[in-house]
Amino acid sequence: MAYFSGTLSVECPPVTETGSLRLASTSSARLGQTVTFTCPAGHQLSGAASVTCLANGGTAVNDTVEYFCNANHVMQGNASSRCTPTGTWSQPTPASGKRGAVDRDGDLGSSPVHFNRRWKEYLDNALDELQQRIVSSISRDIHEFNESIHSKLSAMDEGIRDLERHVEERDDEIVSLTAELRQTKEEVKKLSERAESAEMNSRIPCLILSGRTLAPRQARLGAPLQPADESAPRGGSAGAGPSDRPPTASGPGAAAPERAPGGRDTAEVEDICGLVIRAVKDRLPGLDIREEDIDRAHRLPGPNHRVIVRFVQSGQNSVRDQLMTRRLELRHHNDLFINESLTAQKSTIYRSLLDAKRAKKLYTVFTRWGHVYFKAEKFGTSTLVNCGNSGSRLRSRLCHL
Repeated sequence: MAYFSGTLSVECPPVTETGSLRLASTSSARLGQTVTFTCPAGHQLSGAASVTCLANGGTAVNDTVEYFCNANHVMQGNASSRCTPTGTWSQPTPASGKRGAVDRDGDLGSSPVHFNRRWKEYLDNALDELQQRIVSSISRDIHEFNESIHSKLSAMDEGIRDLERHVEERDDEIVSLTAELRQTKEEVKKLSERAESAEMNSRIPCLILSGRTLAPRQARLGAPLQPADESAPRGGSAGAGPSDRPPTASGPGAAAPERAPGGRDTAEVEDICGLVIRAVKDRLPGLDIREEDIDRAHRLPGPNHRVIVRFVQSGQNSVRDQLMTRRLELRHHNDLFINESLTAQKSTIYRSLLDAKRAKKLYTVFTRWGHVYFKAEKFGTSTLVNCGNSGSRLRSRLCHL
């Protein structure tokens, strides 16, 4: 600490505290006032411990002040300074810095405070440079990442575009195939209609007759042959007249009995045309049907003794037309039924309508010239059902009846 006494009118230059030098006072000393130097604990003062301010504004002439540094510090400048007659110090106050510490110019720091300030600046600059490097590295990584993402997105976008083009091409192909399929369906429909019409026209001359009256007739057997040891019938004389049996051929060169195709005897071949003519004349008196009116006739497999008959003519007033007109007269007979020969599609429609009639959804069902008609009510109008009404559409229509 510095101690002052007396009235001062002269002020000496101040002695400042620098480095490891400790002064009792840093105030300017006045005339007759003494400035005392002290050292921190663990340090020793070398030289005069005090200086006195003289009348000329200086300290005692030739008084010497010596400086020293703390451990691990290096002094820069003179270690001592002497008071000159002019009232100034002969040497500037030295500086002290840490051992090995240098400033930015390669020189030792002038003082710990100055050194700390430069070190802080160095650290600040180093931190700024590190921050710039980090920011630059992060920016570069972000840029590379963005470039990679952009490249991948571009590749994905191109892939999506290729997929869209592929889908568009497939859509065009599907549209084209759909149009071709629609055209093919139309052509198939037309061909089916033509085939249906051709088959229906070929079936118009045909009628199907069925019932018990057309059951096959059993062939009548002749009289039984006589035993070989009898020369005459029983009850007759040996000298009776010739036998009533027809003569039979026998011996070498005798002609064999005539046989029909299939190995059956001609006597066993059924006369279908004659059977049909007799059944019609018995049930429909007055209808003139002859064998020359029938082109051909044969039995169909299945129950109810069905026979299909193809007539020579099928126009108005033909035998075929008369049979269809007078078939209503057979309602009271349960042994003969007359129906038209229908195509497969028309048969399906006809059976569906018959089921609806049995369910009392329709009043009647009938066919005319190969077409199928129905009446929903007794006095209603007849409705023609074509092939377009078959299947699900026909069933849907019948469900609303």
